[in-house]
Amino acid sequence: MPHIGGTSFNFCTKLLTEADVAIIGEAASAEAGLLLLREQTPDLLFLDVEMPLGSGFDLLDMLGTASFDIIFTTAHDRYALRAIKFCALDYLLKPVGVTELREAVAKAQRQNAPVAAQLHTFYDNLRERNGPAGKVVLPTMQGFEVVEVARVVRCQADDNYTLFVLEGKEKILVSRTLKEYEELFSDYGFIRIHQSHLINAAHVKRYIKGSGGYVQLTDDSIIEVSRRKKDELMKRFHT
Repeated sequence: MPHIGGTSFNFCTKLLTEADVAIIGEAASAEAGLLLLREQTPDLLFLDVEMPLGSGFDLLDMLGTASFDIIFTTAHDRYALRAIKFCALDYLLKPVGVTELREAVAKAQRQNAPVAAQLHTFYDNLRERNGPAGKVVLPTMQGFEVVEVARVVRCQADDNYTLFVLEGKEKILVSRTLKEYEELFSDYGFIRIHQSHLINAAHVKRYIKGSGGYVQLTDDSIIEVSRRKKDELMKRFHT
């Protein structure tokens, strides 16, 4: 039974209790949350993005290091959601449903990347005010890898896993589905050209005509383009 701490947290207290989760404390502001976390050490913290007298990010700045998992909650702030997703931390969009709350708790229990590494990447991404986030945490069977998004050449579906191919033909097998990364990288120049392939447009070397055609990438791989994805690819390259 995980022990939970929360800031501005009433939205799920009853639901968590019903799920046999022990709640060890609640706080309604960043300052009160900091005091609570200096007294208590939860296994999992539900942290609101916006609170009175500061934000959840302010709390983390003041706290410094964390030895527990964190799930953010928010009703808005698109940039924060994108940054959170990029560092592999989960988030809940208010109003929170019972199913997604239980899934979030289960996901935190399966979390592979240590909190400190995730938060470091989170802050790196959050500081990129004028452009897309620069790094992503990739959970693997052995632990995790922190990778610059620009180095990702392509991603290939492998059942419930995704094979990342980076510059230099380095390969990383990640324990998440390709669909998750299609959504994650949608604003960063990646194109789903096939049911099994997501590519970085910045790494396309040439297009070869055919029914749907083929693309050759900078790792010298040649990937088939499905017929229904051909128009999207052509529009991306303005042809």
